[in-house]
Amino acid sequence: MSHRSFLHTSNKPLLLKDVLVCQTKPMSSFGKILIASLTGTAFMTLFSYSISRKDKKQYREPELLNHLTGKISRGLFIPKEKHPLGYILHLLVGMGFTTAYWAVWRSTKIDPHWDNAMIFGAFSGVAGIIIWEINFKLHPDPPEIDKRNYYIQLMIAHIIFGTTAGGQWQLMEGKY
Repeated sequence: MSHRSFLHTSNKPLLLKDVLVCQTKPMSSFGKILIASLTGTAFMTLFSYSISRKDKKQYREPELLNHLTGKISRGLFIPKEKHPLGYILHLLVGMGFTTAYWAVWRSTKIDPHWDNAMIFGAFSGVAGIIIWEINFKLHPDPPEIDKRNYYIQLMIAHIIFGTTAGGQWQLMEGKY
Protein backbone atom coordinates (compact mmCIF):
# COMPACT_ATOMS: atom_id res chain seq x y z
CA MET A 1 0.00 0.00 0.00
CA SER A 2 1.34 3.37 -1.00
CA HIS A 3 1.24 6.20 1.50
CA ARG A 4 1.11 9.75 0.16
CA SER A 5 1.05 12.91 2.18
CA PHE A 6 -1.30 15.72 1.25
CA LEU A 7 1.87 17.85 0.98
CA HIS A 8 3.62 15.43 -1.37
CA THR A 9 1.50 14.62 -4.39
CA SER A 10 4.18 13.57 -6.86
CA ASN A 11 4.75 9.93 -7.82
CA LYS A 12 8.48 10.54 -7.40
CA PRO A 13 10.08 9.65 -4.07
CA LEU A 14 10.58 12.56 -1.69
CA LEU A 15 14.31 13.26 -1.39
CA LEU A 16 16.17 14.92 1.47
CA LYS A 17 17.09 17.87 -0.77
CA ASP A 18 13.37 18.36 -1.50
CA VAL A 19 12.68 18.66 2.21
CA LEU A 20 15.63 20.92 2.99
CA VAL A 21 15.21 23.14 -0.04
CA CYS A 22 11.55 23.66 -0.70
CA GLN A 23 11.18 27.02 -2.38
CA THR A 24 9.12 28.46 -5.18
CA LYS A 25 11.49 31.20 -6.29
CA PRO A 26 15.27 31.59 -6.18
CA MET A 27 16.56 32.36 -2.72
CA SER A 28 18.58 35.52 -2.15
CA SER A 29 22.28 35.29 -1.34
CA PHE A 30 21.49 36.54 2.17
CA GLY A 31 18.96 33.73 2.64
CA LYS A 32 21.50 31.15 1.48
CA ILE A 33 24.16 32.61 3.76
CA LEU A 34 21.75 32.52 6.70
CA ILE A 35 20.69 28.91 6.11
CA ALA A 36 24.22 27.68 5.39
CA SER A 37 25.43 29.50 8.53
CA LEU A 38 22.67 27.99 10.67
CA THR A 39 23.45 24.51 9.36
CA GLY A 40 27.22 24.83 9.77
CA THR A 41 27.00 26.46 13.20
CA ALA A 42 24.49 23.85 14.42
CA PHE A 43 26.69 20.91 13.38
CA MET A 44 29.82 22.59 14.72
CA THR A 45 28.16 23.36 18.05
CA LEU A 46 26.76 19.83 18.31
CA PHE A 47 30.28 18.48 17.80
CA SER A 48 31.76 20.85 20.40
CA TYR A 49 29.10 19.94 22.95
CA SER A 50 29.64 16.22 22.29
CA ILE A 51 33.42 16.43 22.71
CA SER A 52 33.02 18.66 25.77
CA ARG A 53 30.75 16.08 27.36
CA LYS A 54 33.02 13.15 26.38
CA ASP A 55 36.19 14.83 27.68
CA LYS A 56 34.39 16.48 30.64
CA LYS A 57 35.95 19.82 29.66
CA GLN A 58 34.60 23.22 28.62
CA TYR A 59 34.69 23.42 24.81
CA ARG A 60 31.19 24.91 24.32
CA GLU A 61 31.71 28.11 22.30
CA PRO A 62 28.36 29.78 23.12
CA GLU A 63 28.97 29.32 26.86
CA LEU A 64 32.53 30.63 26.55
CA LEU A 65 31.19 33.65 24.66
CA ASN A 66 28.71 34.27 27.50
CA HIS A 67 31.56 34.04 30.04
CA LEU A 68 33.67 36.55 28.11
CA THR A 69 30.73 38.91 27.51
CA GLY A 70 29.59 38.86 31.12
CA LYS A 71 33.00 39.53 32.54
CA ILE A 72 33.58 42.68 30.46
CA SER A 73 30.13 44.22 30.92
CA ARG A 74 31.13 45.49 34.40
CA GLY A 75 28.02 44.02 35.97
CA LEU A 76 25.58 45.76 33.63
CA PHE A 77 24.73 42.49 31.94
CA ILE A 78 25.92 39.11 33.11
CA PRO A 79 24.54 36.34 30.90
CA LYS A 80 24.15 32.93 32.45
CA GLU A 81 26.08 30.06 30.90
CA LYS A 82 23.17 28.98 28.66
CA HIS A 83 21.92 32.49 27.79
CA PRO A 84 20.85 32.92 24.14
CA LEU A 85 23.38 35.74 23.63
CA GLY A 86 26.25 33.26 23.26
CA TYR A 87 24.35 31.29 20.62
CA ILE A 88 23.43 34.47 18.73
CA LEU A 89 27.03 35.71 18.78
CA HIS A 90 28.26 32.29 17.63
CA LEU A 91 25.78 32.30 14.73
CA LEU A 92 26.83 35.84 13.75
CA VAL A 93 30.46 34.73 13.61
CA GLY A 94 29.34 31.76 11.49
CA MET A 95 27.55 34.18 9.18
CA GLY A 96 30.77 36.16 8.88
CA PHE A 97 32.70 33.06 7.83
CA THR A 98 29.95 31.97 5.42
CA THR A 99 29.84 35.45 3.89
CA ALA A 100 33.59 35.21 3.27
CA TYR A 101 33.09 31.76 1.67
CA TRP A 102 30.31 33.15 -0.53
CA ALA A 103 32.51 36.06 -1.64
CA VAL A 104 35.18 33.60 -2.76
CA TRP A 105 32.65 31.28 -4.46
CA ARG A 106 31.10 34.21 -6.27
CA SER A 107 34.32 35.84 -7.45
CA THR A 108 36.43 32.78 -8.36
CA LYS A 109 36.03 29.41 -10.02
CA ILE A 110 36.19 27.69 -6.61
CA ASP A 111 32.88 26.02 -5.83
CA PRO A 112 31.51 24.92 -2.45
CA HIS A 113 32.18 21.22 -3.14
CA TRP A 114 32.90 19.28 0.06
CA ASP A 115 36.69 19.16 -0.43
CA ASN A 116 36.91 22.92 -0.97
CA ALA A 117 34.52 23.48 1.93
CA MET A 118 36.76 21.36 4.20
CA ILE A 119 39.73 23.55 3.27
CA PHE A 120 37.69 26.70 3.94
CA GLY A 121 36.74 25.17 7.30
CA ALA A 122 40.41 24.57 8.10
CA PHE A 123 41.24 28.21 7.28
CA SER A 124 38.32 29.26 9.47
CA GLY A 125 39.70 27.04 12.22
CA VAL A 126 43.07 28.79 12.11
CA ALA A 127 41.32 32.17 12.15
CA GLY A 128 39.08 31.01 15.00
CA ILE A 129 42.03 29.82 17.08
CA ILE A 130 43.81 33.15 16.58
CA ILE A 131 40.67 35.13 17.49
CA TRP A 132 40.01 33.04 20.62
CA GLU A 133 43.65 33.30 21.72
CA ILE A 134 43.59 37.10 21.32
CA ASN A 135 40.32 37.27 23.28
CA PHE A 136 41.71 35.09 26.07
CA LYS A 137 44.93 37.15 26.28
CA LEU A 138 43.16 40.53 26.30
CA HIS A 139 40.31 39.56 28.62
CA PRO A 140 40.68 40.61 32.29
CA ASP A 141 39.28 37.28 33.56
CA PRO A 142 39.47 34.60 30.86
CA PRO A 143 37.88 31.21 31.53
CA GLU A 144 40.16 28.48 32.81
CA ILE A 145 40.15 25.93 30.01
CA ASP A 146 42.51 23.36 28.53
CA LYS A 147 43.54 25.57 25.60
CA ARG A 148 45.59 22.94 23.75
CA ASN A 149 42.74 20.44 23.57
CA TYR A 150 40.18 23.22 23.06
CA TYR A 151 42.06 24.43 19.99
CA ILE A 152 42.37 20.89 18.60
CA GLN A 153 38.62 20.34 18.86
CA LEU A 154 38.01 23.89 17.58
CA MET A 155 39.96 23.11 14.40
CA ILE A 156 37.94 19.93 13.83
CA ALA A 157 34.71 21.81 14.64
CA HIS A 158 35.52 24.45 12.01
CA ILE A 159 36.22 21.78 9.40
CA ILE A 160 32.78 20.37 10.24
CA PHE A 161 31.36 23.90 9.97
CA GLY A 162 32.91 24.50 6.55
CA THR A 163 31.89 21.11 5.21
CA THR A 164 28.27 21.35 6.36
CA ALA A 165 27.89 25.01 5.32
CA GLY A 166 29.30 24.15 1.88
CA GLY A 167 27.10 21.06 1.64
CA GLN A 168 24.01 23.05 2.54
CA TRP A 169 24.96 25.65 -0.07
CA GLN A 170 25.28 22.90 -2.68
CA LEU A 171 21.84 21.60 -1.71
CA MET A 172 20.35 25.05 -2.10
CA GLU A 173 22.01 25.40 -5.50
CA GLY A 174 20.47 22.05 -6.51
CA LYS A 175 23.86 20.43 -7.06
CA TYR A 176 23.11 17.27 -5.05
